[in-house]
Amino acid sequence: MFKKLLVFSVTILCSAVFAASVQAEFQVPLLDQVASAFASRPVFIKCKNGKEDSTLSWAAGYVYTPASEQKFATLRDYYCLGALAIDLDNPEFDDNLKSFAAGLLVHEAYHLKRVRYNENEAWTECRAMRHYDIVLYKLGAEPETIDRLMPIMLSDYYTFGMDHPEYLLKGCKRPARYSKWFKP
Repeated sequence: MFKKLLVFSVTILCSAVFAASVQAEFQVPLLDQVASAFASRPVFIKCKNGKEDSTLSWAAGYVYTPASEQKFATLRDYYCLGALAIDLDNPEFDDNLKSFAAGLLVHEAYHLKRVRYNENEAWTECRAMRHYDIVLYKLGAEPETIDRLMPIMLSDYYTFGMDHPEYLLKGCKRPARYSKWFKP
């Protein structure tokens, strides 16, 4: 009887491990907390790879529509790890990845916020840009890390916006507190 129970238990354990390896989606409480803070409601982040989610083969992250009714955003797993690398300023992840990941997280969280134009990329990116420093802080960045990443984030905002005008809202103003990081 004990042997049958042991074989059954090992079979169940192996099945669970195999199922987990087939679907490599994961969630991290810190990312859920940060996204929920910006969405102003409980939401979560699904971290997936491009092999299990074909949308992530061309998009870094997304939210289904209607966005106000969704409970989660999906990010490519690489960007989830980049956002998590901010806390300890992990040198294995470069500053460009950390900056992009933090901006992506706050951007997708603002799609989930129940506000007017939350499905509009330009409005959403403007809202996100105004909180770049705050997302870095919420992800655990020290002041010197914020000082290093903010110029990259702001430069990326304008560069990406010029290449993709649908993400750049005319009249979107940087907060005055950004003057220490952005010199036009």
